[in-house]
Amino acid sequence: MQPQTQTVATRSGKYLPRLVSGENPGLAKHITIFGELVAVWREVEQRYDTKIEVFEGPRPEELAATHGERLWETKPDLYLAIAKVEPLNRALMDLDCWITGIRRDQAPTRANAPKLAWDDASLYVGFQVDDPDVIGGFAKDAKDPHLWNKDTVEIMIDPDGDGDNVDYYEIQVNPQNLVFDTQYDMYNSPKTEPAGPFGHQEWSAKLKSAVVVHGTLDKPGDKDKGYTVEAAIPWSSFTKAKNHPPKGGDEWRMNFYAMKNNSGVSWSPILGQGNFHKASRFGKVLWATADMPAPAASASAAPAGSDALGASSAAGMARARAAMSGALGRPPVPKPAGSAAPKP
Repeated sequence: MQPQTQTVATRSGKYLPRLVSGENPGLAKHITIFGELVAVWREVEQRYDTKIEVFEGPRPEELAATHGERLWETKPDLYLAIAKVEPLNRALMDLDCWITGIRRDQAPTRANAPKLAWDDASLYVGFQVDDPDVIGGFAKDAKDPHLWNKDTVEIMIDPDGDGDNVDYYEIQVNPQNLVFDTQYDMYNSPKTEPAGPFGHQEWSAKLKSAVVVHGTLDKPGDKDKGYTVEAAIPWSSFTKAKNHPPKGGDEWRMNFYAMKNNSGVSWSPILGQGNFHKASRFGKVLWATADMPAPAASASAAPAGSDALGASSAAGMARARAAMSGALGRPPVPKPAGSAAPKP
């Protein structure tokens, strides 16, 4: 029996059905589009000779009656949970797997989506952050400075993949190429308020990183474009992980943030279920090798409202398929190449 696949489509919804149809003609395709996107809705039905099933949340007037006017502005996490996550959960209830993705050119909040690759030696991470006023703000020789209070990118890693916050890692790199890295035993623990230490700051990621500022650093009078961060993190640093490097098919929990003044954007939203350390809200990353079959159901394992991530594999279309199915591909010659909730 063919698996039933769902493509969740937004304004770029026509791209994922094309990918599924072109590469997997035997799959049953069940396509869901958020109801307000009528033009995409009709185009997909006509092009792929399919019927769109619509899952809707409460109408604006119903939301206003129960939660007040303009909920998307006053409580955006609650709005997303009610208007998009809950309808999506209904849509996914009886499916074998689902496929989704984002495009970096869709919105400023998506322009910072991270890029990943890996080999036997290291994890490679890249961020492209859009920021009109790039700030460093720390002494050049600062050791584990609190980078989240200015501008920084951040990586959270829970190698077990179970989201229980046992033995997880935090790594930050700012536009000055300064690093904050630490390891935690449990959720936000150990921690000493207000000035730290936070976690086991004696731990070192032993990473190699490079930063390019597209503009001028610490000059608020002009307009910058942003900054790029690339890092190679050796697997040997993740001593708490069961497998380091991971084996093909292993699944880790990870999240990525672009921070500014102790706030920012995240790859996988926390949705009010804790702070940005909450591993159960991290996205799921499946470590894939070239000899592995396409992980058709991997994306379905991600928590509602979170993301499953893919990155480059050996060839162009294989790269796209890996990304859409939630697999992190393993390229033969990896090259690093881009995306927060408030700090506790």
